[in-house]
Amino acid sequence: MSYSDVRPLRDRLVAAAPTLLIQGAVGYALLSGLAITTFAKPERKLTATSVTLQPPPPPDPVPMPPPPTPRAATNPVPHLPVPTVPTPTTNPVPSSSELVIVDLPPAPPTLPIEPPPAKLVDLGRGVAPVGNQGDWFPRDAYPAAARRADAQGLVSVSVEVGEKGRVTACRVTASSGSEELDAATCRLATRNGRFRPALNADGAPVTATYALRNVRWVLEE
Repeated sequence: MSYSDVRPLRDRLVAAAPTLLIQGAVGYALLSGLAITTFAKPERKLTATSVTLQPPPPPDPVPMPPPPTPRAATNPVPHLPVPTVPTPTTNPVPSSSELVIVDLPPAPPTLPIEPPPAKLVDLGRGVAPVGNQGDWFPRDAYPAAARRADAQGLVSVSVEVGEKGRVTACRVTASSGSEELDAATCRLATRNGRFRPALNADGAPVTATYALRNVRWVLEE
């Protein structure tokens, strides 16, 4: 390329440069305008003010609902009249034309009926000895004084038996003639005698008297 060809090109570029710059500035302005707001924000000044709050007024009273009106029973119990039964008259008063007065004799007095007497059961029983009476008077119990005096004989005694079956008293009803034999008989009967006590009609034990069999004192040969 010749120098003559290069110069006209440079001249054209120089001539076109202002146009390109203007176009570029316009394009940049257009692009930059999209990011810029179209209005200006006014400046606001905030001022703090102290305000005194008033208490809220009391709430209005809530009206109470009226009490419900009682409703009548849907199924009232019917009131039935009580039937009246006439009382029959057993002895109707006759009319004045049929009235007859009769004098009746007085009724005899009624005697009280006495209950039959209760059957009494007698629970009483007599006193009775327990065991053999001969064992109450052993041979070795012969009084020594009567043995030395060769005293022998038959003694009869009656004893008193208490509620517990023991002899509480003794009495000689027929003496042997020896005081030693009589005393020994009552002493042995009181110490060794055992009895079943007597009972009264109610079955309670009572004191009774019992006559012992005759006691024969005989010396051994």
